[in-house]
Amino acid sequence: MPNSSDLDAWAGLSLAYHHVSEQLDSTLRQRHELCISWFEVLTQLAAQPHGIRVSELTAKVTLSQPRVSRIVHSLENRGLATRASAPTDARGTQVQITPVGREAYERARRTSEEILRRALLDRLAAEQRDALRVIGTVLRTLEPTAGTTAVSAD
Repeated sequence: MPNSSDLDAWAGLSLAYHHVSEQLDSTLRQRHELCISWFEVLTQLAAQPHGIRVSELTAKVTLSQPRVSRIVHSLENRGLATRASAPTDARGTQVQITPVGREAYERARRTSEEILRRALLDRLAAEQRDALRVIGTVLRTLEPTAGTTAVSAD
């Protein structure tokens, strides 16, 4: 059973996440006409220069498969991504960022780094920032626990 300091740690992490993500979403919408979910998908697409299957993309983001499919469709309509049949399996769909999408992503990435620094990292001491990076790396490698599902966020 978690003790109160465990719950305090979770509450702090949760509040920081919501505070930063609200600022990031608002700023990305104002400056780049991208919501945070679109940015999350573009981040994964930018990391896959030869494209990625929709099923793999869904596994890398915190969104449901139907939500990822809708985002990919919207990104495609804006010329930021393309969809095609997967080269090894015509039943699957592969998504790739376009040159226009890469430019939009790079601009939005710089904005996200600015917001992250201002809203979170600049408020921490150097040792705390280092600890946060280590914790983030560890948490990113954890497998979801049984019974959990992706959260659909707009």
